[in-house]
Amino acid sequence: MTIHIYGDLGSGSYRRVATAANLMGIDFERIDVDLFKNESHTPAFLTLNPHGLARAGASVVINFRRQDRADAAVQQVLQAFPDREIAGIAADLATAQGAASPTSPTFPTQTGSVCSS
Repeated sequence: MTIHIYGDLGSGSYRRVATAANLMGIDFERIDVDLFKNESHTPAFLTLNPHGLARAGASVVINFRRQDRADAAVQQVLQAFPDREIAGIAADLATAQGAASPTSPTFPTQTGSVCSS
């Protein structure tokens, strides 16, 4: 299975996610989003952010380096979408070691799609 990762090559966020995918052996295709042209603020792109994914019914995993921050972000999304599957993990995706050993997210049910952008 190939996943889509939306991002700008100059974005540290994109590079961390792409590095983690490479280290985990996940095939991916990059979909270019030009941050300097504000493409990350278009209506089409905004449907792909975590709140947009939750709104669409997808399972969402939110990553922070600290679990307390991931948990706070999960609670914020769940306030807006209480019937969605949202999980938070603590992983430092900027390092090979951190990307190789993230905690596994747990959802009430294991259905839906998980996407990181």
